Amino acid sequence: MRTLFQINSVINTDSTGRIAEEFGQKAIVPGCPVIVNYTSDISEYVKNEANGIVISNFTKDAVKKALKKATTIEGNFIKHIKRNITLLADKQFDYRSYKEEMVEFFNK
Repeated sequence: MRTLFQINSVINTDSTGRIAEEFGQKAIVPGCPVIVNYTSDISEYVKNEANGIVISNFTKDAVKKALKKATTIEGNFIKHIKRNITLLADKQFDYRSYKEEMVEFFNK
């Protein structure tokens, strides 16, 4: 069975920015859309139905709604989300995206 989404719990994480780093390593970098809530800085990376699904709050109904959305997405839309999450990974989490900044930093 193919993985269409990775569900991540961000309720018990701190606000130091480690959430995005963990997502980058576990789901975003391999191009797997995520189901998240907006805790910490994850809203800077994951946009609802653009590259993942956002759970609006911590109620049972909100979680059910997000899971239903994830399980009823059609083929073209999932391709769109996966393409967007891959573009995000390339831009934000690939070291090659920071090549110029690093060269500039070390040449100062």
